[in-house]
Amino acid sequence: MNVSELSGVSVLLLALLSERAMHPYEAFGLLEERHDTRLVRVTAGAVYHGFERLERDGLARREGTDRQGRRPERTTYAITSAGRDALSHRVRSLLADEHPAYPLLAVGLAEAECLPAGQVVDALNERLARDNQWLEHLHAAHERLVSQGLARRHMLELEYEIAALGAQTRWIAGLVAELLDGSLPWNPDPWPVPSAPEPGSAPDQPNSAEPRSAR
Repeated sequence: MNVSELSGVSVLLLALLSERAMHPYEAFGLLEERHDTRLVRVTAGAVYHGFERLERDGLARREGTDRQGRRPERTTYAITSAGRDALSHRVRSLLADEHPAYPLLAVGLAEAECLPAGQVVDALNERLARDNQWLEHLHAAHERLVSQGLARRHMLELEYEIAALGAQTRWIAGLVAELLDGSLPWNPDPWPVPSAPEPGSAPDQPNSAEPRSAR
């Protein structure tokens, strides 16, 4: 298996198994308890399938089964040496390498001009209300964990989320203010039509990575 293709769920599961052997039910409970389910979309079923895939790829192994009362048998999984290597490689890749993301907010901003300014303001204010509420939740969670004595290295992703979302909300709030006070003109002007090239000249080849506003 190409470890660079390890999904976010697989990384979280391998990290749990690097702590100790456990069964999928326990793993899902820990993901919820640590609020890691906000980092990736994961369900209990995804955890069970994730453990099975890790076993199939040689990154985890079955260590045994147990049964409590009338509950179904639970299979305990443990990480393999290949799993530890894959986890280390993938985490380093996630920290150091480029992993392009395509957030849909950017698409909405790119095409916001198709809406009247008032509708843009209403939509952005709706987002701001929701994001600011989530920011309050994140700050409260951070303060609670700090008061419990949790080491900072266990909260780096939480600090990052607070910083990133905080910067985004501040920028959006500034944009809304510009739309409301008119400092950002919102005229239904069409995109300028590029001038025709001179006869015999080679057409420009824009860089696909260049923002369209700079073209």
